[in-house]
Amino acid sequence: MFETTGVINEKLLKEIKLHIMPRSRKMGFLIGGGIFAVAAIVFLIMKNTMLAEISLLGLIVVAVEYYATLGKIIKTSLDKMVKYTGKPENGYTSSLNDDGLQFFDHVTGDRGVLKYGDFKKFLETESGYFLFTRGGKFSVIFKDGSFERKELLDFLKSKPTQIAWK
Repeated sequence: MFETTGVINEKLLKEIKLHIMPRSRKMGFLIGGGIFAVAAIVFLIMKNTMLAEISLLGLIVVAVEYYATLGKIIKTSLDKMVKYTGKPENGYTSSLNDDGLQFFDHVTGDRGVLKYGDFKKFLETESGYFLFTRGGKFSVIFKDGSFERKELLDFLKSKPTQIAWK
């Protein structure tokens, strides 16, 4: 049920780049950016434009570093894929059944099952539907036209996931 096959490559990873950064790193950037933003506002209120400008510069540096880190995460993921498979893309099959999401890596031959209870986040992109675990693993159900979005969501909502459905 809901079996799809597709390719994991740079394009696919870029679609989910905002979601594969570890939460702790995201929080660090958010806290750092927040401190610089609050400092800039306080200094503007105090009419100290030089310190406000320095704070805004710090905020810009945090934002640039955040996006640079996202790029590094994608590059590292691709480098690992090339190291293990010898290719910058990888054939991948996933299917949902009663036990969970089964996956098969066409290049390495790896097989596995991610249990429904391990899923904490659902994301839809242009290429597919992504299920993320608490440990940062993810699996993709490719959009291949073999089923409707509502069918998939109804099926997943009937399973004991940790996903907070909106």
